[in-house]
Amino acid sequence: MDARGRLGRGPEQSLPLPVADTLRLVGNLALGVATVAALARGDGQRWAELADRLRRAELVAFELRFPGYPHPNLLAALQLGLDYLDPADRERYRELAVFAGRGAVPRPAVEALWAPAGLSATDAGDLLARFGDRALLRHDPVTGRLDLHDLQFDVARADLGDSLSAVHDQLLAGYAARCPRGWPSGPDDGYFYRHLAGHLAAAGRWDELTELCARSGPQRGRADRGQRRRRRHGAGVGPGRDRRAPGAHRPRRPGERSGPQRGRADRGQRQQSHGAGVGPGQLSCRSPDAIMCTYRCGSRGSMRSHSQAAMPEFAEP
Repeated sequence: MDARGRLGRGPEQSLPLPVADTLRLVGNLALGVATVAALARGDGQRWAELADRLRRAELVAFELRFPGYPHPNLLAALQLGLDYLDPADRERYRELAVFAGRGAVPRPAVEALWAPAGLSATDAGDLLARFGDRALLRHDPVTGRLDLHDLQFDVARADLGDSLSAVHDQLLAGYAARCPRGWPSGPDDGYFYRHLAGHLAAAGRWDELTELCARSGPQRGRADRGQRRRRRHGAGVGPGRDRRAPGAHRPRRPGERSGPQRGRADRGQRQQSHGAGVGPGQLSCRSPDAIMCTYRCGSRGSMRSHSQAAMPEFAEP
């Protein structure tokens, strides 16, 4: 169905001239039609204004910013969607470019992004609803997740200029306020554990990322071994349970591995469970207790051990 069908109209001659001109100027493409229709809201004068702005758009500038894209008029329409926002709302919208390439985003992640700018959860919800009404993003009512079209991300990113790294820092600041005991105590909101390492890298916080990955490896292994020893030896056993003195091990069952063999097997199982399904720029495990085991380099595709002292240099995931 073409754009006129989407607007509930039939032949071209049944549309008012400003509407027909505007649709033609956006190439009759669905994303452009949705954007200009949300801006016009049935106002004939606004349709004429949009058509005029699209005619005067500097398409050469869009062709330079987005080389090879065949529909610069559509990019001009998306830019109009930003131009009609007030300055504060426009700033919040273009900050959403920090989520580009990371799939649909849960609302708590957006709330964390905007919290340092002074927006409460309620304010963030109201602003997201306004963006949705203007066809600037999509909202899935079932999952509650939000997403932008790839071109909308591109336009927001271009509008952001050189501030992308600062926006990654802003998101991390919002999440830091939700981590009472450091990054490993962060919220399990469906986004944080999967993308924390990528945002630290994009913000250039390599020392922090290296320390975080290192802390999750040998120290966690020592803690696990200590817990196993305490359980075997009876440390902290409650009333009514077998209480053995240190060194008083129970007899080994037939076929049971002992000592170093068991330790190596346990470590192998942990590495196998933590390393499965790791994508570029993602943490290998997402639970609060095991946040960073390994991190895959986005440009080299190699698995880096959490015990390494230095992280590789690579582009933003």
